[in-house]
This record gives sequence, structure tokens and C-alpha cells, in this order.
Amino acid sequence: MLAAAAAVCVAVFVGYQRRYRELTEPETVEFSLATSAYSAAVQADFFENTLIPCELDGIYYGVSPDAVQFYTLTSSGFEKIDENCGRVNIAVKIAYETLEAAVDYIEKDGRIFGAGVFLSDSDKAPAYPYALFRLCGTKENCLLLLSFDYSELYKSNRTYSEIYSYSFKSGRAVPVVDEHNRLVNVNGAPRDDWSMLTDTLVANSVTDYFFSSRNYSYADGSCDIFRLSGKTLPDKVAQDALGLWISNKNSALRYFNGCGDYFVLKQIKNEKESGQLSFDGDFYKDYIVRGNVIFDKKNGEFTDLETLRSVKLEGFNASAAADFAINGDMSRCVIIFPEREQENSVTVQRVAFCSLDTGEVTVFEEPLIYNSAVDFVFISPDTVMHSRLSDEATGKHTTCVYKF
Repeated sequence: MLAAAAAVCVAVFVGYQRRYRELTEPETVEFSLATSAYSAAVQADFFENTLIPCELDGIYYGVSPDAVQFYTLTSSGFEKIDENCGRVNIAVKIAYETLEAAVDYIEKDGRIFGAGVFLSDSDKAPAYPYALFRLCGTKENCLLLLSFDYSELYKSNRTYSEIYSYSFKSGRAVPVVDEHNRLVNVNGAPRDDWSMLTDTLVANSVTDYFFSSRNYSYADGSCDIFRLSGKTLPDKVAQDALGLWISNKNSALRYFNGCGDYFVLKQIKNEKESGQLSFDGDFYKDYIVRGNVIFDKKNGEFTDLETLRSVKLEGFNASAAADFAINGDMSRCVIIFPEREQENSVTVQRVAFCSLDTGEVTVFEEPLIYNSAVDFVFISPDTVMHSRLSDEATGKHTTCVYKF
């Protein structure tokens, strides 16, 4: 586990601290945690390390370059899990480089979750300085996914741009997406929007499809959806998809499709396409999608993309929101606003804790409320956890909880 938790993201990694420090470390500010209003409202020492939820129910994990450890939440707090865990060493070759990682995994109800970190020890500028290896599926039918964005290391929904099948028997990883005519980026590495899966898709059990911007400029946010069929030329299922969200329940594939000044939640079932919901405005400017919920910042409406149920945040302006977290029954949410820097270079954070059923909103606005490298995550209907600085002198971070 990490000794100094995740606000510093990859900064704790030996040999990479200096390189990534300016991107990941919080500023040193004239501010006291002891007199903080948020310190008085939060349980700051809930758990000593930074934890991330995975799609296996009730399982959380901590990640470092050396090991991944698994935990479950009990009445007395998080407890380490040792049963049904294992480790495999995996090597893959990409762009004439070999990436290797020790991947720790846990098995629950026949399903696998695994993770491990690769860090390059090359003195030259490597095409891949960092990679997160991710196992999902079952021991008989397992996918290996790779993410190369170190800023997402402690996020609960990362984007993976390399997709392999992995065999526990042979220990081999084999690409399952067509590489023919694959373009490269400015670093000489294969273009990372050629094939994309996310943690949300894995949690939704949508691992037989993937997104690709191979026919677009990735900057415009448009993708196509392909079937992960193992064929040389995969089947295109849909085009002009927005965001990286798919649902595939009851044999119905749902995705977002752009239509100018509005967009539509579309459904494909029995090879027939239909519109489920229409949304006014710009998908990327006016909306945020987290998990299976979309938030309309213009009017404060949350919509569950599985059930199509909606609730509204009344009496509070969240149009400037940068992110959010919401519980399962959509009765509690956290709204995270963009950080702002004052004239004295102190970075101020603003967070609103909202009870959607009662309309009560509690807002905190001060430095060092949360670690921006880690998500807010609900661990019960009325309790949310996140990472926060716990010691200004040492820079140590811990997992804390806010109870509504």
C-alpha cells in the first residue's frame, strides 16, 4: 500500500516524483487544517490509505507500484482481504517496447478483478513511462486492459486503450482488436483512441463492445462502437457516439448520439434503432456522465440511464459543476466545482453536499478540502469517502468520510 496516499498520484513512485510533481501535488498554502470548517464536519482518519471501488460488489483496493491490496467494508471499518487472492506476472510488447507488471487479483462469485502498475526504468524518453494493467472477466474468459494516463491512477473510471485476451493457463496476453493500419501519436506510440474500454463498461458487463475514434479526430469527442468479435475487421454497431458510455441490458444496446444542438439516448434492440430520451444542449459543455447517471447542469436534473428515472436538485445553482458523485437511490449527491486560484496563489476548492429528497444543501469553500486525483465515492446511502491531506508537515493523505 501507499505510504503517502494518492493526492500525489504517481509522485510517490521512486524515480518519478520530480517528473510528475508539478502535475499532481497540491500547493503549499497559508491554511490550517486544524481550524478548517471542513475538518470539523468530516471524519478525517477513517482509513490510513487511499481506496478505490471496483465492480466486484463490496470490494475496494489500494494500489502502489509494489502491490495491490484488497479490502471490504465492515461495521468497524475497512478490513484487508487475503482469501481468493493471487498474483500473475504479465508482459506485453507494444511499439517495440516490452511492458511488464505483477498483477494482483481477487476472485469473487466466479469473477476476476486484478491490477498492477508498470513504470519504465529507461533513461531515455519512453513511449510508455507508465501503464496500469487491469484484469476483468473470469479465469476461463479474461480480458487484460491497459491504461497509460497516470492522472487516472486513483480514479474509479479510467479509459483503457489496449485490449487483450489473457490466459491464466499459458500466462499469455493476445491482442483482440484489429491493429491493421493503426496510426501513431507524436511519441511514436500507437494511437490511444484506436480502441477504448472504461471501468464503467466493465461494471456494466459490456466487454463485448469497444469505442474507437479511428475515423475521427479524437478532439471532437465522436466515436464509433464496434463489436469485440476477434475478427480482422470488427463489426461496426453504431457511429457518431458521444462520450464513452454504453449499456447492454436485456439485449438492448444504449448509447448517446449527437444531433446538433441536442443529443439522444438511443437504443438498438433486435437490429432496430429507437430514441429513448432527448437532451437539449451540448453533451460535453452542459452535461456530466458518471457511472450510469447523467447530470444536466443547466437545470440540476439527474437521470438514471438504466431506469430512466429522474430527480432534480432544487434551489441550488450547479451550472458551473465540474464533477459529481451520487448514491444508488439518487437521494444524496456531492457537487464538485472547479478549483480557483486566489491572488495570493492559494487554491480554493468548493464542494456542495446535497440531499435531493429534502432539498438541504451544505457548501464548503476553502483550500485542501479534497485530493483532486481521487474520486468521491459513496460507501453507503448517506456516507461518501474521498482522499484528503491529513498532515501539512509530511504531506500525508488519508481516506476520510462525510456523513449527510
